[in-house]
This record gives sequence, C-alpha cells and structure tokens, in this order.
Amino acid sequence: MYGRCCRVDAARAAFDKVVRKDVVTWTAMLTVYAHAGHLEEAEALFREAPERNVLGWNAMLRAYSQHGQASSCVHALPWMEQEGILPNESTFITVLDACGCDSATLTFAQARMIHCFVAESGLESNTLVGTGLVNLYAKSGCLHQAREVFHRIVSKDLIAWAAMIAAYSRNGRGKPALELFQQLQVEGVEEPNSVVFTSVLSACGSAGLVGDGRDNFLSLEADYGITPSMEHYVCMVDLLGRTGKIEEADALLKSMPFEPHVVGWTSVMYTCGSHGDDERALAAVRQKTQLEKTWKGKEWLTIS
Repeated sequence: MYGRCCRVDAARAAFDKVVRKDVVTWTAMLTVYAHAGHLEEAEALFREAPERNVLGWNAMLRAYSQHGQASSCVHALPWMEQEGILPNESTFITVLDACGCDSATLTFAQARMIHCFVAESGLESNTLVGTGLVNLYAKSGCLHQAREVFHRIVSKDLIAWAAMIAAYSRNGRGKPALELFQQLQVEGVEEPNSVVFTSVLSACGSAGLVGDGRDNFLSLEADYGITPSMEHYVCMVDLLGRTGKIEEADALLKSMPFEPHVVGWTSVMYTCGSHGDDERALAAVRQKTQLEKTWKGKEWLTIS
C-alpha cells in the first residue's frame, strides 16, 4: 500500500509540474488514481479538467467500472450528451460490462436508456456492442429485446451466437436455444466451442430434453474434438436427475474422468430426495460433505 501511495504521489507531483496540461495529461493522471483505488480523487480530477473528450470520458467510465459503480456509468451517458460528446464503441463496451457485473440492480428503464444511446450513436448493429446488449437484456430477463438486438447485429461472430443461446438457456427457454444452436451449425459461422455446448446442455436440462442432451453431449468429442469438461458432465447429471433418471445420473457422476464437483453431488442429492430415493440422497450428502471438507483443507494449506 505504501509503495502504491508513493507512486500516486510521484505521478501527482509530475502532473502538477506540467504547465500546459492537455486532455491526455489529465486522463493519464485520472487513470493513475483509478488504478490505485482512489476513485474519489479520480472523479474530482475529472470534474476539474477544463476540457473533456471521449477518451477522458472513457477513462472515467473505466474507473467507475473497476470500482463496481455501474449506476455511475449509466448516469454518465446523459451527462456526455449534455457536453456534446459522442460515445464510441469503447464507451458502450465499458458501460455494458459494468452493468453486466451488476445486473441485479439494473432496472429495465436503465437498460432501455443505454439501448437508446447505442441506437442514437449508430452502433446497434456493432458486433461487440450488440452482444453486450444481448447479455444485458438476458440477465434482466428481457428475452424479446435481447432477440431483437441479436437479429440487428450485422456480422454475428461465435460470441454473439453464444450470448443469445445462453440468454435462452438462462431464462429456461430450452427449445429456442436448441433451434438457434442448430441454426448456428447450419450457417457454419464458426464451430461451436465448449462454452456454447455448456449453454446448450443447460438449455436441455431446463426443458427436460434428454435425447437432445445426450446427442449433444456425445457430439462434443465425436464431432468437434472437444473433451467434455466438468461443466458439461454436471449439466448432463442435472438433466438426467431432473427427468427422473437417477441411476443414470449417479453412474455418470461416478464415471467422470476427474473428481466430481460439489455442484454435481448437490444436484444428485436434491434429485434423489425429490424422487424418494433416500439411500442415494444420503450417499450424495456424504460425498458432498467429504468434498467440501477436502476443499477447505486445500484452502487452509494454500493460505498457510
């Protein structure tokens, strides 16, 4: 902490010695404050600056984002408009990332406001900005708006497709997620990756689509050369458990090529309990408890 304070003090001393400070100079000092965790000082300096351009605004937005101030990022957009500053791609990516990390407190009205500013800036069809909007709407449960934005993206990359598939999956819309996944495969934009398959398998679980889930799980390695990860196995265990295939879920969890995760045993535990299989439920509880003890022991060793 002392070393960090010394660096900030040195930077401030150098800043104060500059006679003709331009926007770059002010922005550089603001960034130093932000990286050192001094958000109030960064904001005070920003307000003090005699001139602000989009680069300075983006630096202030990044500072807000780094400190979890999503609402400040949102409120900055009207302020920028008042000063006649046109937001660019970097502006909206920063705002959307900040809001994505704090979506629980974001209102629909705020999401719509961000969307309006994006549209006014002519960036609604931009791949990165559009994908950020899809994620934002999806986390707010606004699938209709997410889908509209997705269709307006001109050049959809795999990340954009993955965002929309995840949006359906996150909101329990299994069949639309699978239909979009099939469309991705037909259009051949890029081969689906591990993240996309996680969303697809999760979507199958939410819709109880056992056959589709099995087919896609097997397709991972057979068709795309992707070794199933822990997340893929847990999704399949959850799917099998939800549909009452307890023995199969238990067998799959035990056959994984790596140590089962607490989440997997938790899924089996609740599934068995809801289906009256008390013996397997108790066994899952024991496995879960043992894993939790093991992980706590590893954390203690790491700390010590």
